[in-house]
Amino acid sequence: MKLFKILFLSVAVLVCTSSNNLSGLVPAYDSDYVQASSITHHGEQYKVISMKRSGKRVRAKYFAYKLNGQEIYQRYNNWKSGKDVILYTSGTYMDYSFDAKTAKLKGLTVDNGKIVNGNLAKNYKTGKDEMDGLVIVYPHGGIAVSNLKERNLKLSGGNANPNKLYDLRGSSSDLYQFKEWAKSQRATVFQTHLLAFKDKLQFEYNVNKTENPRERRFLAIGYAPNGDVMHCIVHKPEHASLYEASKKVLNFLNERKRMEVLALLNLDTGAQDVVQIYTKSGNVNNMITSTNNQTIYNARNLLVYYFE
Repeated sequence: MKLFKILFLSVAVLVCTSSNNLSGLVPAYDSDYVQASSITHHGEQYKVISMKRSGKRVRAKYFAYKLNGQEIYQRYNNWKSGKDVILYTSGTYMDYSFDAKTAKLKGLTVDNGKIVNGNLAKNYKTGKDEMDGLVIVYPHGGIAVSNLKERNLKLSGGNANPNKLYDLRGSSSDLYQFKEWAKSQRATVFQTHLLAFKDKLQFEYNVNKTENPRERRFLAIGYAPNGDVMHCIVHKPEHASLYEASKKVLNFLNERKRMEVLALLNLDTGAQDVVQIYTKSGNVNNMITSTNNQTIYNARNLLVYYFE
């Protein structure tokens, strides 16, 4: 009986030591697919979470906005049960309000097929188009990025014409059809600044623009030398303008990581700078932290990567 009590107590202790992956005993993710590293390149630091998408073990989820009376953190907490989360980070921008709790999202936004904001982003001063990166997160965890400037978005499934090139900026009909497609496919969509596309910077005109230097965070999607699809979260702690940071991060990914960069996208490190990284054992990794001590309770939107 005494031995039985000891064994029962041991099992109870193991069950109670749960972490991000529920048990804490089985790795939350495979290090062959996910690697976290801090690298010095040309005298500057880059903190990188590299994720290999081959085999579709690494998946993405995006919470675009509060829905059905639930805030982002509530939706995330309900969803994450049984999931092995790699990281989460704030995604796209809010409007020009400085209050993260009341601000709305900028640009075209769809959350799991529900239209949150049906309008494409425009500069509030000039009325010109802005934020060329259109990001589509599919229910199965894949991500596609389109350059709205190229006006050649391809769609498949649902009511889409696979032979058509959709121009969301130039055709109100195309924009309407895209939103109907997103509804039918339960797609999640958001806009952000497309900083580099196909290994080329996209906003050279900003080189002399006065900008407040700050820490920067990016989502990079591209290809490893062996052809594997790679998703990387790159955090650059040294303060820099968006242009300078983008230029250096693109160079780092090309030279040091030998990565062909399809798209480099900006992630918000402003009023809602929310970020959390996990180790493969499911514990918190403080390699990247919020610049202003924001927590998930402050999130207005959330990009999550998880492992299956």
